Amino acid sequence: MSRRSQIPRLTRSPLWPFAILAAIYLFLLTVLVPWWMDNNLLKGDGAGHLFLVEFTSQHLLPFGAGWCDRVWGGFAVGQLYPPLFHILGGALAKLTGAMVAVKILVTLTWLLIPVGLYLIAGTLAAASDPGRARPLLHGALLLAGWCGLALPSELLGIKETLGTNLESAIGNGMFPSAAGCAAWLLCTAALLRRDHRRPAAIAAPLALTVLLHPVWGLVAAATCAVAAASAILTPPPGESRIRVLVGWGIAGLLAFALSAFFALPFLVNAGQVHTTHIPLRWPAALWWLVAATAGLALLHWRRLPQKLRVVAATTGLLITCAGLGDAASLTFHFYRLTLPVSLLALTLLTYLLYQPWSTTDDTLRDSTNPSRLAVLLRVANFLMLLTLAAIFHTQGPVYPRGNPALSSANLPGISR
Repeated sequence: MSRRSQIPRLTRSPLWPFAILAAIYLFLLTVLVPWWMDNNLLKGDGAGHLFLVEFTSQHLLPFGAGWCDRVWGGFAVGQLYPPLFHILGGALAKLTGAMVAVKILVTLTWLLIPVGLYLIAGTLAAASDPGRARPLLHGALLLAGWCGLALPSELLGIKETLGTNLESAIGNGMFPSAAGCAAWLLCTAALLRRDHRRPAAIAAPLALTVLLHPVWGLVAAATCAVAAASAILTPPPGESRIRVLVGWGIAGLLAFALSAFFALPFLVNAGQVHTTHIPLRWPAALWWLVAATAGLALLHWRRLPQKLRVVAATTGLLITCAGLGDAASLTFHFYRLTLPVSLLALTLLTYLLYQPWSTTDDTLRDSTNPSRLAVLLRVANFLMLLTLAAIFHTQGPVYPRGNPALSSANLPGISR
């Protein structure tokens, strides 16, 4: 068998997505194992989350909010902030102590994030032909999603950390943000499968996202709104719009019921939440990525499978909200929308570059026996993603080594 004939065979190997998933976990292992060995939870927002886990464990359980009387007249603790991370950490701290509890939750978060990316990539890879496996596309979409999430702020020239990538979620203490991202990925995977027939499959991850982090809760709500509108406007074959609407309505009500104990007080007292305007500060390269993705998506809109339209519309909605809100100087941390936009845009762009679009009709060209040029372009696209991943993983800082002097300080959780 010639070497040329082996290339298409190699691209059809079912091992591609598993190899990419294993590589991601191997990289995470090189980050998380040293992180476990260092005293490094008091960097950035980490000190506040560590205190909330400790205080919740000692004084607030089974509730996630209360009053702390340790400073002057006291202050409100855990109010108007999603409580789930601190409730879970506080319960776990009863057994392990606060520091170990936080590290366990952060580790579980980063073990779940690749799973969510894997499920989304597999669903999108099978969108145009559910009966045929497309392992190279599955692996490429998984790698694209990981690249979008691993985007380092140093490469963008942004001083603020992005909220969910490794340097933020591990190095700067933004633990609930990463957990909210993991819940959003699982929610998006359920949405793309159109699980309106099983409302709990959508409601549970949506409620988890709302209860973990406000920004990812908003992103999840936007994704659900787009997916619901898409399903209602173009219902699956054999189903009526009324039935689809009822299914999505039940999912929304169930998600609200699960998160109402936090969502209602938050909405009522939203005026008391103090925030600041932190601009996007996107470099030209990111805007070019967004523009190229938008242009290709619009060009091939009629040919896109419905699930890819959901991804494209969600990306467009987030970009529009981020751009207009930033221009109006609204009080919001707009830089936190960088990662969901980069993740969705890179995933969509990878799909668009992979597909052999026909120029004569509005359908996908049959690719069961793709041309040699199409195979080479797919391999080149995959190699470009590998290069991008290598650049991202070598540019940004991963985690701080911690302050050795803190081990002797009398701070919550240090003695454990």
